[in-house]
Amino acid sequence: MTSTRPPAEWYDTDRAYPDGLTAVDLVAQAARRAPDAPAVVDAHGVVHTHGQLHALATRLAGLLHEHGIGVGDNVAFLGRRHAASLVAILGAGLAGAAFVPIGHRWPIERIVYVMRATRARCIVGLGEDAPLLDELAATCPDLTDVVLLDVDTEHPSMAPEATARTDPSAPPVEPDALAAAVLAERPRTVLQVGLGRGELLERVGPYVDLFTAVEPDGDAVDAAARWANENDVFADLVVGGPERVGELPPAAVDVAVLPAAPSPAQLAAVAAAVRPGGAAIVPGPAAPVEDRVWAAAAAAPDVGATVLRRTDLPPGVAGGRGPRVHTGWHLARQPAVDPPRALAPGDVAYVIFTSGSTGRPKGVAVSHGALVNTLWSCSELFPFRASDRLLQVVSFCFDLSIYDVFGVLSAGGALRIADEDELAEPALLARVLLEEGITLWNSAPPMFAWVLPFLTEADAPPERSSSLRLMFLAGDWIPLSMPDETRAVFPDLRIVNLGGATETAVWSCWYEIGRVEADWPSIPYGRPLANTRYYILDEHREPTPIGEAGQIYTAGTSLALGYHGDPVQTAQVFVPDPFRPGQRMYASGDRGRWLPDGQMQLLGRIDHQVKVRGYRVELGEIESVMAAATNVRSAAVVTVDRVGSLALVGFYTCREPGVPVETLRELLAATLPDYMVPTHLACVGELPLTTNGKVDRAALAGLAAPATAASGSEGRR
Repeated sequence: MTSTRPPAEWYDTDRAYPDGLTAVDLVAQAARRAPDAPAVVDAHGVVHTHGQLHALATRLAGLLHEHGIGVGDNVAFLGRRHAASLVAILGAGLAGAAFVPIGHRWPIERIVYVMRATRARCIVGLGEDAPLLDELAATCPDLTDVVLLDVDTEHPSMAPEATARTDPSAPPVEPDALAAAVLAERPRTVLQVGLGRGELLERVGPYVDLFTAVEPDGDAVDAAARWANENDVFADLVVGGPERVGELPPAAVDVAVLPAAPSPAQLAAVAAAVRPGGAAIVPGPAAPVEDRVWAAAAAAPDVGATVLRRTDLPPGVAGGRGPRVHTGWHLARQPAVDPPRALAPGDVAYVIFTSGSTGRPKGVAVSHGALVNTLWSCSELFPFRASDRLLQVVSFCFDLSIYDVFGVLSAGGALRIADEDELAEPALLARVLLEEGITLWNSAPPMFAWVLPFLTEADAPPERSSSLRLMFLAGDWIPLSMPDETRAVFPDLRIVNLGGATETAVWSCWYEIGRVEADWPSIPYGRPLANTRYYILDEHREPTPIGEAGQIYTAGTSLALGYHGDPVQTAQVFVPDPFRPGQRMYASGDRGRWLPDGQMQLLGRIDHQVKVRGYRVELGEIESVMAAATNVRSAAVVTVDRVGSLALVGFYTCREPGVPVETLRELLAATLPDYMVPTHLACVGELPLTTNGKVDRAALAGLAAPATAASGSEGRR
């Protein structure tokens, strides 16, 4: 390798692009050119033509505009594998708002976090989402509008299911059981409305810092106070009803205990005293009530009580009317006319959430200008056609889907949306690729590696197809054998490795894969797209010589605006560009190096480097050597902690006739230093995938721990 610095022309990528348009404008233009062309297709045929899809999107945009939702607002949608997701994306854009994808199978805590972090004004879903949307209505104070696209009636049922009041006819709860339910919350402070004979005070008081209560019977209060003094229990007891809760000590309590069938006034009074996240425990089974400050109700059948969880909404919203609910009935009465909007290239097009190192997801906000630059740059290199049909397999919560939607639809092509059954069975996807005239594929490499055996192995269909002409692979390592194997089935196929990050508007570099040389350690990462610059810098943020490793930084038009609502984290990774004053660059966390021909080689993640026996090890390097072995299809390496030190565990999949573990171990030992050879190797039928189609390393780590424990010291024979 040469030791010279990269020449200046490698950074000269500035080109004129259509920054006066938005991505949704490009889709609208295609709809006007060919309104009868198919736009959305599923297993049963054409769902919407371009004209129909655009009409639905404009009606949604008109509804949003009518209710004051536009530029500067966020519109969330539940990203089901349904044409409704496309209507939501395009409708939000036509209204001038940013769209925010949400997984309908995400944990409710994550959904609420994203909704509240973005202050989404509206959420779009289907009729089957009504219970979830109702729960969000109770916990997301910025939510003003809910849209159920597939419901045809004017007034859908949105009956509250998340909060509850008890049935007064239910049998009484035993004092010991009620006390157990209270103590299960591990409270420090408890409030009781109605002392009764003081049974709960006697059972719970000794275990908490402070027990407070309101009770209308003065004699009962006196008796309880005497017992508390005699037993050194801290208690603050007030004579009166729930209206006197405000006279108790001002600190918010952890648990409140109410009488059976509490009234709205009682719930409201207690809501002002219980901390957000605290509980209200009500004797008896649940019956519906409407109160937005009390979130999901949990029954405790062995206790006979109901637990209400306090949200962090202010008590004043309890019993509020909630957001407006709109349906397909309302959309059908909107004119199919684009509403007025005035967007600038720097306005937010979408906010998409990725995993965050703090444990909370981080929302990447991408501008219209950055998205259009990615669309235009890729269309110049790899033009889509009106006759194209893409098999849409990635989640609408994964940013690759954004190129699916805007790249294909703006060219006048069609999306063939794979349904949940097809995504669960790779043989079905293989059949669709062979039989339905699919021309485009876009996914992470492990997703296609999952399908490939059903196209190439002995029991694969004998057909070969000339329809698939362009494949985009991004977001993970491409096995060196995959391109040639794939072209054996699809002989006219162009395969492109696309790189970048969510923070760089889907993609920011590319490499078209032709001949794969036998001595390559990995598929090249490629060159930057137009108006995008790549730097490879050392720890002092100085350019590394060609051939030497450093951290990859990205600059230029493709950069995201930052992390929504998180200026601190934004400043940590979007740092000043030292080579263009006043501009920014993104610290990717990837390691790479320049090759002499101006291509980049990706060397793995900085955070995938681990210390093994005192040596710094890059897991991606081991994976590359494993994947390059004859008959190995894909590989992944994870670490497990064994008696305070890290051990490497390698997993791989094979083509027939397979690769014995010892054969692969011998190859690794002949190629890598001893400390880089995994302690344990396992051949598996398939690598587990995340919902984004990438290798699920957390799942592999779960498999690795028992595997290494079982193998003990025999793993390195």
